[in-house]
Amino acid sequence: MVEYQKVEVVGEAGSTPIAKGKTTIFKRTAATANTVTVHTVTAGKVFYLTGAHLSMASNVTETAAFMLIDAVLVMSLNATVTAGTWDRDRSDTSLALATPLPFPAGTLFRVKSDNGGMSAILSIFGWEDDA
Repeated sequence: MVEYQKVEVVGEAGSTPIAKGKTTIFKRTAATANTVTVHTVTAGKVFYLTGAHLSMASNVTETAAFMLIDAVLVMSLNATVTAGTWDRDRSDTSLALATPLPFPAGTLFRVKSDNGGMSAILSIFGWEDDA
């Protein structure tokens, strides 16, 4: 897991100001044949999601990668590897938000891989602020 926090930012994201001292979140985690929590919103905080990136690398015939917020599917990728044509498939998709979406404390951001022959990688971007 790659994690960078407590970066001071000044500026604006959509219509929501970002002031100095906010906790900026950039987290990246991979899953293979399981579901892994990338980030849990800290108690007493609100997480403002500004973007996400989901990617996968697969060497199996049929597979899928998923980004979940709590139990809700947000993004997915599907791959079909054709024998004799491809030995590996790579795909990715991104979500960029003009206006950050707020999520309350305890919200889970997760990445899911449905197969052992596929690695799903999720990165999320945003910041946490006092609730």
